[in-house]
Amino acid sequence: KQLDTTPLAAIAGAAQLIEAALALLNERLTVVLRESDSGLRIKRNPTLLAGFLAEGMDIVLDAENLLRRWRQHPGERQELSALLDELTTLGHGAHLADLPQVDELCEALLDLYGAVEESSLAVSERFFDAAENAHEALINMLDQVAAGQDVEPRPECVRALNQLLDQALDPSATGLVKSDGHRTLSVTELNAATEQLASEAEHAETAGPDDEIVEIFLEEAVDILDSAGQALQRWLADPENSAPLASLQRDLHTLKGGARM
Repeated sequence: KQLDTTPLAAIAGAAQLIEAALALLNERLTVVLRESDSGLRIKRNPTLLAGFLAEGMDIVLDAENLLRRWRQHPGERQELSALLDELTTLGHGAHLADLPQVDELCEALLDLYGAVEESSLAVSERFFDAAENAHEALINMLDQVAAGQDVEPRPECVRALNQLLDQALDPSATGLVKSDGHRTLSVTELNAATEQLASEAEHAETAGPDDEIVEIFLEEAVDILDSAGQALQRWLADPENSAPLASLQRDLHTLKGGARM
């Protein structure tokens, strides 16, 4: 009716409505621009992402099934070795695809499972709960990658895994590996350390009280040291790749556990 009589007259409440609409628009634009800027800072290779997704989703689903089977018989470890291999592969792929959130969570799981492998950490309901939450988070992260969304980090999952590790792991077990504060890992005198371990393994034959146990340890030590040497060479060739370093750390943990026996 007003349009017919006084079309240019002010409408009561219109100014406040327009002001509120502009404020909401500015707020939405700010969020969108912030997310766009964040996305521009991370330029990912689409080919690497496609390859990572194709393999990564199968890996996380297989790993989740392995963990569930392990939880059904926690005293056994048939699935542990496969879990370590799967997560090492996934972490390596995440590193190549520039997905540090996935890589970080894989590393935390690898550290935790490595502690179980060397018998310095006992599994429990809390252990399996934290591990299952982390595996579920990995699946959600890959879903976000597939949907083209920003991958959200899961610091609470990493923190829960690290808390379990801090309670059980002997600090000397990771004494050879240190962080320089920028998430780039370095190795301190690693060549000398592996040579010392090899020398100790060679002399253990006469020092051990049980010849059969010593013989088994020496047979395994040769394979472990060979694997550690290969991992060391891969890491030295590509220091930014954390996957061979994680494998090397597990080899040293395993060797130390066997030496204690």
